[in-house]
Amino acid sequence: MPIRIFIQDERRFTPEEGGLLILAFEYTLRNLNGVKRNDALAIMIAKQIIAIAKNGERDPLKLSAKALAALRLKPGEKAESFNANPTDDASRGIA
Repeated sequence: MPIRIFIQDERRFTPEEGGLLILAFEYTLRNLNGVKRNDALAIMIAKQIIAIAKNGERDPLKLSAKALAALRLKPGEKAESFNANPTDDASRGIA
């Protein structure tokens, strides 16, 4: 799970705080369809949760909501909507 690596690298969170960040990360992934722990999006989510936690937030639900908002994602959204291919129909002007 990528968030553990980032938490360890920070060396600023207690084990209890790290546990809350992991909860926020797991909750966030469960609320996004199709995101796996090794996906680039999961890494972005992990880094965003840590950045928010550096400002003092520790509530897993708030960390999740703020991370999703920062990445302009919504619960239940599919992962492929974030990783849209630039050659999709919309970008080519095909309706």
